[in-house]
Amino acid sequence: MFRYIDRNGNVTDHNNGTDAYAAWASDNDGRPSDTWTAYPVQIEASPRVEESARTTEAILTDDATEARRVAAADRQSWTTEVHADDRQTAEADAATLRAMGLTPGRTLFAPGTPLVRWGLDAWQAKRDAMGDAPLVRDAAHEIAKVIEAEERRNLTVTANDIRLDVRGSDLYIVRDSTGRVGGVKVERNALAALSGSRFGRVLPSWSYVQTMTASEIANLWNSKVERTAGTNKVKIRYRNAIGGGISAYALVTPKYGIIDAHEVASILASVVPTSRGQIVYDPDNVQTTWDIQSMRNVPPVVGEVYSLYLRGSTRDDGTSSVWSGGGFLRAICVNLTTEDLKLNRKRTVHRGKRTGTTVREQIEATARALHAAFPAFGQRTEILAQTDASMLYETQHGTLREAIVAMVDSRPSLREAAAGIKRDALVQGLLINASAERDIDAPGSAADVVNAVTRYHTQRVPVPVLRAIEADAGKLAVSLAKRAAKL
Repeated sequence: MFRYIDRNGNVTDHNNGTDAYAAWASDNDGRPSDTWTAYPVQIEASPRVEESARTTEAILTDDATEARRVAAADRQSWTTEVHADDRQTAEADAATLRAMGLTPGRTLFAPGTPLVRWGLDAWQAKRDAMGDAPLVRDAAHEIAKVIEAEERRNLTVTANDIRLDVRGSDLYIVRDSTGRVGGVKVERNALAALSGSRFGRVLPSWSYVQTMTASEIANLWNSKVERTAGTNKVKIRYRNAIGGGISAYALVTPKYGIIDAHEVASILASVVPTSRGQIVYDPDNVQTTWDIQSMRNVPPVVGEVYSLYLRGSTRDDGTSSVWSGGGFLRAICVNLTTEDLKLNRKRTVHRGKRTGTTVREQIEATARALHAAFPAFGQRTEILAQTDASMLYETQHGTLREAIVAMVDSRPSLREAAAGIKRDALVQGLLINASAERDIDAPGSAADVVNAVTRYHTQRVPVPVLRAIEADAGKLAVSLAKRAAKL
């Protein structure tokens, strides 16, 4: 029996830890924590213990499940006997999707049918591609460096005070009629904004503006702007130009809610830091897109969800809102023909001071919904984070430094992957990576050991060597999770 006492002193008894934990989570606005200390509560047993036991059991059964499904892939017939456990997981996945308000379609083979070799190879290729993708937190860090180098700034002016000047083949925005002092180069996106209705149609449609020369555009603009554009305020967003100088990449209203590429990437890094995926920043269009995935540790069967994803995009030039969403990829055929079941996409208009907060809330809510529906996708990460590295490697003082050194010495495949890198240099690079986030002379988790390897791209090494190290990092994570589950 589990007894939960809420912040008001009300007592409820539960038959299992999961129900007690759910009551606590509901009492705390649906935001579960790793501890029970958010409020003065008492509970006789933590359901985290029960959840940890389920995680350990699942990881230990992965080997048998994977062996059975891989062996079935080499059968001569497309049909085969369906294992009861596989049928049960496929039916459970369908029930979970329906409970979320989604409508899983009919499968082309009986639920639980294992993949054929073609489908298994396709799944492995997807999993390898995910393993080759960077950690979300590392991708976010790289984007932050790019945006920092741009040194973005904003200048608010009156619309009819803007003048255009031609310098060579480029247009420049200036704030006086002389047009010979100062100025900001006009990027394509900013020019498109000048042709919009915000300026009273001083310029013709964007499609026609693209056929005009720089001199024609400047002459037309300067002859009409004072009497046509009005006195509304306009915020010019500009940055360091690639070829030197500064350039305007957006013209927006003063009420425009700024949440730029590096801020969105930072939100993703805080929500799913150890997930892998692509966060791509396109400086020409000032656009950021992301596709972050999580996959189960074993090949799927027909009817089973094999991947979760978070996707979205945003533009920093005022031409598009932020949209974010998530969904599930479900196998419906033995060749891995896939059904894409999407959660509702959310859009946030760049307006007001709460824009960033709203975007964060939407991404967090989607991530919670995905993980709550299919917690099995986070089992490996969870057990690695919960296991002290000193329990897997022999150390004298139980420090993360000692665990990393022991890992390198006991893992010849990593040393082989790091071709041309001496052992001491490899160790030093891993310690530098780990020390960026942790005190390496204090205890660390098994996840910290794996992360030190996955972050090796911060060191200057040849790309083929880096790929080999990252590939071995994925195998290391699998190995350590299995060892931890057996403790």
